[in-house]
Amino acid sequence: MPKNIKLPFPVVQKSKGNEKPNIPTDPSSGKPVWYREVAVIAVPADKLMHRTDTSGIIDITGYYNPEQEFLQWSAPAGEWDVYRFCMFKLG
Repeated sequence: MPKNIKLPFPVVQKSKGNEKPNIPTDPSSGKPVWYREVAVIAVPADKLMHRTDTSGIIDITGYYNPEQEFLQWSAPAGEWDVYRFCMFKLG
């Protein structure tokens, strides 16, 4: 049975020296003014220790609704870590 999982917008990391990155943002949403969804992937939780082994990674982008920020996916057995990747334009 597919589950609806909310995937919030990824956190934008600060620059070196803890300076706020120069990214123009929309005041109403807090998201960058320009951004694109890139991919949503699932990684078996036990594979994180073996970063060079990519055999267990599943591209689940097609199960993600970017307008509502929900993933509707029936995960295989086991524990999974889900990653949402976006790109944005620096100001």
